[in-house]
Amino acid sequence: MLAIGLLSCYEKRLEITEIEGIPPNVTGCSCIFAKSKEEFEKKKFIFINTGQISILSIKNELVSWNPYGSDDAPFQVITTYSSENQIDQELKELEGKIIITSNDGSTITLPVYGQCGC
Repeated sequence: MLAIGLLSCYEKRLEITEIEGIPPNVTGCSCIFAKSKEEFEKKKFIFINTGQISILSIKNELVSWNPYGSDDAPFQVITTYSSENQIDQELKELEGKIIITSNDGSTITLPVYGQCGC
């Protein structure tokens, strides 16, 4: 019985994959996140938000949606920060965690490093 419960939880875990570079539809002010500063510098991102569009890669497929446009967004993304540094007038460096939950209840929590700016 316990094995079935564990398998069930495992099947509901999201498979977040890396976004290689910044997609061409990302312009202007945005927040871009990777699992670490090293991954960020290699341009291997896990979440991008411009305020108009949010982007994740699920099993190597880019998924984008308007985070504020409707109640039927495929994912809810929550970021919390343990460290926030102002790099310059328009750029912040952030570290913390990201919690991604899909409409079917699948969820994943990852460490995150990112930058937000214009």
